[in-house]
Amino acid sequence: MDTQSTREKKDECFLPIEEHAARLHIAAPIFAAVMQAQTWAAGKKVEKIEFEKAVKAFLNAPIGG
Repeated sequence: MDTQSTREKKDECFLPIEEHAARLHIAAPIFAAVMQAQTWAAGKKVEKIEFEKAVKAFLNAPIGG
């Protein structure tokens, strides 16, 4: 059974990528590069963990690779 608080937590997990970037204080150029690397369009909703993994993967990727 899905309670009100469970649904609210699910809604908080799946947020637009812009919201995750703002909450995690991701700089605009990094955010734009992550969007490009992931082929994400503005407004795409993802889980926080997926967003964090994408940012980490981008930041740890080799330069020019």
